[in-house]
Amino acid sequence: MVTELKTPARIMLVDDTPANLRILMDMLSDQGYEIQSFTKGRMAIEAAKLFPPDLVLLDINMPEMNGYEVCERLKADVQLAHIPVIFLSALNETQDKVMGFQKGGVDYITKPFQFEEVAVRIQTHLELKQSREKLQQVNEWLETQVAIKTAELKKANEELLTLDAAKNAFLKLLSHEIRTPLNGIVGPVQLLRMAEGNEEISEYLEMLEQSVARLEKFSYKALLITQLKAKKYPFRPEAINVLELIRKQVSSLQEILTKKRIHIELEVPPGFEIRGDQNLVSKALEYALDNAVRYSPEGRKITVACFGQNHDNVCEVIDEGPGFTAEALPTIFQPFSMAEEHIDKNIGLSLYLVKLFMELHRGSIEVANISHKGATVRFRFPV
Repeated sequence: MVTELKTPARIMLVDDTPANLRILMDMLSDQGYEIQSFTKGRMAIEAAKLFPPDLVLLDINMPEMNGYEVCERLKADVQLAHIPVIFLSALNETQDKVMGFQKGGVDYITKPFQFEEVAVRIQTHLELKQSREKLQQVNEWLETQVAIKTAELKKANEELLTLDAAKNAFLKLLSHEIRTPLNGIVGPVQLLRMAEGNEEISEYLEMLEQSVARLEKFSYKALLITQLKAKKYPFRPEAINVLELIRKQVSSLQEILTKKRIHIELEVPPGFEIRGDQNLVSKALEYALDNAVRYSPEGRKITVACFGQNHDNVCEVIDEGPGFTAEALPTIFQPFSMAEEHIDKNIGLSLYLVKLFMELHRGSIEVANISHKGATVRFRFPV
């Protein structure tokens, strides 16, 4: 989709040859552009500070100050650095063009030129400039939204400061976890300002969507932890058909299971039931299965087994992955444990949440490495 440019766009022409200026002024005026023209670089820079153009068409060989220096001065000014500069010069050696790009130019057209080519390149860079400006607006809006959410979470967290020292530690880490996805939003947006094509813009926008989705997931977990620790969660125990629940979880993972060629084997009796909160038990199994799938090598098997043992109903998720590291095991159920290190080195809350779930059910969760391969996550629910 072609970006609709604001009307009229202001173009600055800088060339020490008046005849060249007249030709370009006539042609570009007919295209509907507002034109500023100058025969000296210093005059152009001063005018740009007063009335910033949308694009500069700049000759190189000029007396007093050549085009390279004019471009360098423009890029050194924070208020003008974003303005695209196209060099229009009779110099056609490779080193001349390379120098133009090194000084900050976005394009280089050699004389004699075809006006159709000049017009198309101007249009292209004006569209890119407006796209970057719109992306900057998106960036500012996202920062505002995150600031609002951060303020809301901060207010809620301040009310929990009196509960105990564990809550205090959690609140300190909360702000860190919010800032990290924000970096994932701000970074790609900054890169978008320098993007040269719509395909790259789409790729960076996908990164933004992933970061926003991650922030939403974290907000949900933070809210759930707050409810559980403050004893505000509406706990509703009921009889749960475990086989049906597990089948739903497996179905939701089907895409990644197919991609990694992972087989899930269910060893769950058809009538096996536990008594618990449907939402919390579902989340506990979801986090355990997701962890097993994520760290399982391609083509391996994951086993989900349920059985009765010593007055407990037990459910196990057994994978054939690398297992938990020796460093992770001692702190595996603490918030932001190293046991849940993500690909981007971010630390998670899932196992900590599951421990809270099981405590509410008066049950327990255990993790253990298997000697030959893999790991087991075991849930114990009292009968």
